[in-house]
Amino acid sequence: MEFYIARELFQMMTRNEERNEDDRYVFVDAQGTANARARQLGEYLYEEGGDRLMTDVMSILQDKVSTVGKGWMTIDLRQLEFCWNGIGEWMA
Repeated sequence: MEFYIARELFQMMTRNEERNEDDRYVFVDAQGTANARARQLGEYLYEEGGDRLMTDVMSILQDKVSTVGKGWMTIDLRQLEFCWNGIGEWMA
């Protein structure tokens, strides 16, 4: 399950690949509002496996980002941390 969710989140990142680092709003917008789908996925992960499962998905994404090697993806992951802020014990 976590691999499917990680894949969906990664696809969200790559759909916005053409945007530069100053204009990348994948998981939160300029006002800090969370992407509804990404937030929903985080809540689902928490319900199914708590913070551990959320951390597992984040680790999968971090591994993928380090393999791809695109710096802007690191910004996306930080946004995802903010998107999930407050789900269970998750803190950005």
